[in-house]
Amino acid sequence: MTRSLTLATYLTLAGPGTLAQAAPEPPRRPHGPLVWFDCPNPMSLAAVGALVSTLVHDGDPGTYLATSPWLDASTEGDLWRWPTPGGSRSAIKSFLDHWRPDLLVCVQGPVDPVLAAMADRRGISRVLIDVAATAPLLARGGWMPGLTRVILSGFAKVHASDEAAATRLRKRGVPPGAVHVVGALDEGIGALPCDEAERQSFAEAFRTRPVWLAAGATPQEQPLIAQAHAQVSRRAHRLMLIYHPADPSHAEAAVAAFREAGFLVAVGARGEVPGEQHQVLVVDPFTGPGLWYRLATVCFMGGTLSSGTGRNPLEAAGLGAALVHGSQTDPHTAQYQRLARAGAARVVRNSAELAEALDALLSPDKAALLAHAAWDVASSGAEAANLAIELIREHLDRVGG
Repeated sequence: MTRSLTLATYLTLAGPGTLAQAAPEPPRRPHGPLVWFDCPNPMSLAAVGALVSTLVHDGDPGTYLATSPWLDASTEGDLWRWPTPGGSRSAIKSFLDHWRPDLLVCVQGPVDPVLAAMADRRGISRVLIDVAATAPLLARGGWMPGLTRVILSGFAKVHASDEAAATRLRKRGVPPGAVHVVGALDEGIGALPCDEAERQSFAEAFRTRPVWLAAGATPQEQPLIAQAHAQVSRRAHRLMLIYHPADPSHAEAAVAAFREAGFLVAVGARGEVPGEQHQVLVVDPFTGPGLWYRLATVCFMGGTLSSGTGRNPLEAAGLGAALVHGSQTDPHTAQYQRLARAGAARVVRNSAELAEALDALLSPDKAALLAHAAWDVASSGAEAANLAIELIREHLDRVGG
C-alpha cells in the first residue's frame, strides 16, 4: 500500500508535463514479445547491442528496443534504437501504447520514477542490470523521501557489478533474494582470432626473447615508444618490440623512424620474420592484433598517450598480456577504470615512465600478476553478459516467446 501510494503521489506532483520536442513517428510494432532496454548512459549501448546479437544469433524470438536520451530513431542490426520517452506522462503513455513491451531492462540507471510507475501499472516486468556501487541510482538524497526505495523494490531481479553495489542495493530497498552479484557488464568481447600456424612461426622466431607490444600506436606516440624501447634495451639486450600502427598509412613512416633511431627493423607487411638481430617488428596494421596479443608479455595500449580513441583494453586483457596505458582513455574509460580497480593495469605519463613500467614487467612474476588480474576482469564481463542473456530468455519463455 505504501509503495503504490508513494508512486501515486509522485505521479500527481509530476503532473502531465509537456513534450520537450515532437516525438518521431514510430514504425509498426512487430508481432511477438518485445524486450525494452532503457539506457540513460549511452556507454551501455555497445553492451546491449552485443547481448541482442547473441540472442538473435542463438535463435531467441522477440523484438529488441533500446532507448536513450542520446539516440535518434533508427535501426542498427537487430536492435531498434529510439529516444527515451521522457519529458511528460503523455509521451511515456504514447510510447507504451505503441510498443507494448513485455520486459523492461533498465541498464545501470538512473530510473525515471514516472516511467517505472507507468510500467508497473501496465504489469510490465522490470529488471535492473549492471549496477555499480557508484551508480547515480544509489546516491543519497532526493526530494521525496522513500521514492528510490519504492522504485528499487519494484525490480524482479537486480544484477550488481560487485558486493559493494549489492550491499547498497539491499539497503535501498531491493529484496535480498532479488540481488545477484554477477560482475560488470561489457560488450562481451570474445578472444580475437589468430592463425595458429602463424603464431607458432613467430613464437619460434622469438624463442625465449622478451617481447612487448605497442597495439594501435599513433604517429605521435612512436617517438615515445622508441625512446622507451631504447632505454630498456640497454639492460634487456634481446628485447623485441612489436609495433602495431593504428593508421595503415603510418606503417612505412614508422619503419623509417625506427631505423633512423638506430634499430634493426623487420617489416611484417613484406613477409619478413624477425631474426635474432632484429629489435623491432613493424607489423601490417591490417593484421588483427589477436596474434600479437598472444605473443607479447607486456602490451602498451596505443592512443592513450596521445589522442585517445584507442582499442578496447579488454581485447588484450583476455589474452594474457600485462597492460600498460596512458591517461587518454576515451572512449573506453569505463573498461580502464575496471582494470584499475582490480590492479590489472599500470598507468604511465611519458616515455620515461613507460620504460620504467616495461623494466618492472619484464619480470615474469610481476607480469603474470597483472595479466591474471586483467584476465579476471575480462572474463567477469563475459559472465555478466551471459547471465543477463539467461535472465531475458527466462522472461521470453514465460511470455510464450
